[in-house]
Amino acid sequence: MKTKKIIVVMSTKYNLKNKSDKVRLNLCINTLKKCKNKNIETVVIETSDIEEISRKLKKFTNILIRKKGLSMGEGRRLAIKTAKKADAKIIILLDPEKEDFIKSIKKTTDYLLKKNYDIVIPKRKNFKNYPKFQERLEKIGNKFWEKTTNTKLDMWFGTRVFKKEVANYFLDYKGEYGDLWDINNIPIMRAIKDKKKIGSIKINFKYPKTQRNIEKEDLKFLRKRIIQLEFLTKCIYKENETQKTRQFR
Repeated sequence: MKTKKIIVVMSTKYNLKNKSDKVRLNLCINTLKKCKNKNIETVVIETSDIEEISRKLKKFTNILIRKKGLSMGEGRRLAIKTAKKADAKIIILLDPEKEDFIKSIKKTTDYLLKKNYDIVIPKRKNFKNYPKFQERLEKIGNKFWEKTTNTKLDMWFGTRVFKKEVANYFLDYKGEYGDLWDINNIPIMRAIKDKKKIGSIKINFKYPKTQRNIEKEDLKFLRKRIIQLEFLTKCIYKENETQKTRQFR
């Protein structure tokens, strides 16, 4: 099978005063190192307030753009746009801390090409390494997605693997619902509506132990997971209602 250029893209933001952010930054560096070891190119959009973080990350990535004050959606769109300009054939939108996913890139991209999918959403085999609270909320989120869209996908995993030809679904999304985590979900809903080929493949993913240990009992993170669930289910519901309205016009 002819090799296609793969670029992993991410948007980062860390506050080194927070212990959890220091852990997440180290995980991000590990992710970039693993990509580099496998000759996988990376694009990082760094949106933190201090330049020190950019200097740390620049050592390990092919392209780093520092731009303070971007929303999550803006950062990820810029990362995708940059990868497309760098002639990526397959783009992987990845949460920076998901270092363990790097071992599954070949499996996922080979599957995308073999089955001629436009987009593949990796599916975790289990939640063994996840904090129980997070596991429960993410399963609820996935079930809500399934009931709303009639597609069974592990949307709360967050990783998106897609051909450059469908990058426009992300680039054309203007953040109508808040421009946070919705950048990962609303473009997929619109691709489904346009009957793009979307697949799922099981992967063996381990949640980072250092991240789990620092987050599992932290009320701030428990609250963040609740907010994320409420935010995304609201976005998904609204987009579904909008699509139904347009359908019957």
